[in-house]
Amino acid sequence: MGFTNANFPLGDDGRTYHVGTKLGETANKILTVGDPARAKLIAQTHFDKDVPIKEVSSKRGFVTLTGAYKGVPVSIVAIGMGISMMDFFVREVRAVTEGPLDIIRFGSCGSISERAKVGTLAVATDGAVCATRNYDHFTGTGDNSAGLTKWLNKVTGRNDPYHLSQVVKPDSRLSNKLVSKIKEAAGADNVATGLNVTADSFYSSQARYDPRFPDDNQQLVETIQKRYPNAITLEMESFMLLHLAACSGRKADGSVDPQLRIRAAATTMIFADRLGGEFITYEVTEKLEALAGKACLETLVEMQ
Repeated sequence: MGFTNANFPLGDDGRTYHVGTKLGETANKILTVGDPARAKLIAQTHFDKDVPIKEVSSKRGFVTLTGAYKGVPVSIVAIGMGISMMDFFVREVRAVTEGPLDIIRFGSCGSISERAKVGTLAVATDGAVCATRNYDHFTGTGDNSAGLTKWLNKVTGRNDPYHLSQVVKPDSRLSNKLVSKIKEAAGADNVATGLNVTADSFYSSQARYDPRFPDDNQQLVETIQKRYPNAITLEMESFMLLHLAACSGRKADGSVDPQLRIRAAATTMIFADRLGGEFITYEVTEKLEALAGKACLETLVEMQ
């Protein structure tokens, strides 16, 4: 298959370069996960049995499963890990769908708050920030600025080893409904709400210690907590989803093209306690995938 347009590659049959879907193969209500096995479990367990599931797998590792839930067309898309994969997914799905989209991310995370316990669920009701490695801090030539510029660089943290973005918010209606549905499924005591932190690395930007690399991240979690006391989870995808949803179809005057609108929200299973070291069991993971996956589908189909 040949591709045209180096700016936004599409195949001869209209398929996108990475996700591998074309017009008509992805529903306007989408649940995105990282793990293809999780996508298949949710689809096989909860999709309507009288509607065949169409699967599209790409050479880049994306898996799209499209069927129906309670008679409403829904897609589940497994994207792998990281903000780049989320960027591929959102942009390429937006390019081959018509009309507004509702997207929920259902993933896994680590906890950086005592309010978010291993084996429970979190919803990013307060939105997300992005923690990115400042590459110049590690391999640049240092701050050669002089006078006021050098002082400003210091007080603004421009040369700090990690940068923290400002908050980007979810769609409030979608996020609030998601909280309600997940609490119904898992119990209110098993759902934490707050701010997500999305990192550009599993290791350095999530404050994991690696003796082979000088990551200067010993104070990163503390820095996050001081700047954002409502931060509860740490992972690698949610910020990019919320960011692109906020940008999709936005015009110079601040208005949004309704046909390009994306409403987005994010929930995660808490796999690891980054403060205490506890890790989730396989049995609990299976239970959460099933009940929270259904809650996400319920949320999507009830949104008008």
